Amino acid sequence: MLFTAKTAYEDYLRSKEEEIINLSLEIAQNLISERLTEKEGLNNLVKEAIAATRNIKNLIIKANSFHCDALKKEILEYKEISLKAEVFVIEDNTLEKGNVVIITDKGKIKTGIQIAIEKINEIF
Repeated sequence: MLFTAKTAYEDYLRSKEEEIINLSLEIAQNLISERLTEKEGLNNLVKEAIAATRNIKNLIIKANSFHCDALKKEILEYKEISLKAEVFVIEDNTLEKGNVVIITDKGKIKTGIQIAIEKINEIF
């Protein structure tokens, strides 16, 4: 009887696996969207992206106008992280809230809600 109950439980979990994964993805997407659509929500992402670059002279941060004031307040910190690069924050309302494009003399970095959700979906 114990073996039958264990088998039934394992079968139930297997049948619900996709549903559990989809629910987990939905929760993660909602949390990411909620956090990154706050005015300061992009600040840490931008800092991490800048820290990953080396020896850059120019740094252009493009974001929706909703985020620009919060990003501009961090310019001095961005300069310290990037070893004194020239930093510009430019309003780009073609980008949705929660997304940012960072352009350096070495290339372009896109990050934010869309990228995070794509990476989560790749994992599952």
